[in-house]
Amino acid sequence: MLLSKLVYLCVKNAIYYDDASFTYEQFLQGRYDGDPDYATNIRNAFGPINEAIMRLGDLERIPYRIAQIQLTNGTFSKSNMKIRSIVAVATMKGGKPYPLNFYDLGSLVSVPEAGNGYVLCEYKEDIPNFDSSSFSYEFAPNSDGGYNLVASQDEDLSVYGITDAMCSAIVEYAKGNLNEQVAAELANMHVTRAEQYFANIEYAKSVLKQEKVRRVNRIGE
Repeated sequence: MLLSKLVYLCVKNAIYYDDASFTYEQFLQGRYDGDPDYATNIRNAFGPINEAIMRLGDLERIPYRIAQIQLTNGTFSKSNMKIRSIVAVATMKGGKPYPLNFYDLGSLVSVPEAGNGYVLCEYKEDIPNFDSSSFSYEFAPNSDGGYNLVASQDEDLSVYGITDAMCSAIVEYAKGNLNEQVAAELANMHVTRAEQYFANIEYAKSVLKQEKVRRVNRIGE
């Protein structure tokens, strides 16, 4: 799902109006940015969206990333990587991942066993906080009295591992947060329901972590 569509759905579900004119296209054109019934929620939707994404990450629901990295003297830098936390580091042996001990030293990660070789780093991505500058759409009037899309820039949330099912839970979470000042009890119900949705989403699975004990040597060998 595109970020713009998620923001639109959050606002549409938070406002209890039977307003058929509030369409996704009209939202992208900015027709409601100055409307007092919609503008506040449009501005405020990004806060709960970012919070919900952070919650999904904390609950291990967003898939991990894997990057191949070449070490220098057994270390690599995290400075150019969007790493929230490292899940596992491994090398490949016989077509299977062989987990390695690693030490997160802040901006540097030490993997003493690997020397100057390549390793696979599995990590939680540090997903950026989104705001109104994260997407934009430019339209121009056409001869039919409508508008044609001229240019656009948007965030595809699937790139970050955020599925449409997760977006549905995020909409519920935002619905509660955006209505907190209007109806606190109802808002709390929506947030509680969203947390239940979060809990029902499948856990992210590591493919590099050690699941079994490796036999290195046996007595008598």
